[in-house]
Amino acid sequence: MENYCPRPHHQHLIPSPIDGPVLPSLQKNMEQPINVGLAGFGISATVFHAPFFETMPQYNLVSVLERSKEGSKKKYPWVKIVRSIESM
Repeated sequence: MENYCPRPHHQHLIPSPIDGPVLPSLQKNMEQPINVGLAGFGISATVFHAPFFETMPQYNLVSVLERSKEGSKKKYPWVKIVRSIESM
């Protein structure tokens, strides 16, 4: 029952060596973390998105789009603050 999923549309997923299922085409690329950037740092990014990316070894939080503030730097000092989506 290791590969069991109650949702039939998830049956194409296979277990990942890291943590959880991934698409077979992505399996070979999971050794290196995926660099991600957040488009905004509002309440959702503050309490859900940024903490998720910070704690998951599969992801590397590298930039945050903030038009005028730098609130993300307080909690994530290593991130690059960008002022436009093109800068990401």
